[in-house]
Amino acid sequence: MNTFEATTYCFRLAANVIDLSERVHALLINPDGEVKVEFSLQLDNGELAIIEGFRKQHNNCRGPMEGGLRYHPDVDSEEAKGLASLIT
Repeated sequence: MNTFEATTYCFRLAANVIDLSERVHALLINPDGEVKVEFSLQLDNGELAIIEGFRKQHNNCRGPMEGGLRYHPDVDSEEAKGLASLIT
């Protein structure tokens, strides 16, 4: 189970406890946006590396949007989405 799936599972449990409407539930579960960047970088050994970065914007219903922002070889879009949902 990835970070987003785990967060969604916990959110659904909490939503059921407070009897959250399906409409609000749908609005809060789905991310509002995603930015993906790629850039090239010359490494110390002279090789060229292509670096990917992700920023997920999950939900701004409670004010300014925070999101998962990650640059790391082992991070993917799903992990950034999971982090953004945790921040919401």
